[in-house]
Amino acid sequence: MKPALNLEESKFRKSKTSLGPTATRVNDGDVVLSALALEGADIWSDPDMRRGFFVSDRLAQALRRDGFFDWFNFKTCEIRA
Repeated sequence: MKPALNLEESKFRKSKTSLGPTATRVNDGDVVLSALALEGADIWSDPDMRRGFFVSDRLAQALRRDGFFDWFNFKTCEIRA
């Protein structure tokens, strides 16, 4: 777990549930993360999201290089300090 999601600045459509917000439609650049996303683990979930996970750019590039990137429906995120 890494609390890096910035819900106030993110642009994706959110659906409220008893377990927290769920992104119902996400496009590249819709999700804004804090600089905390650059630290620690290469794959994590955020306590403010019910579903989904995040990966570091380093991991995404390795998956792309090794031919596994297209197995996932990754979207780019914006990181703001």
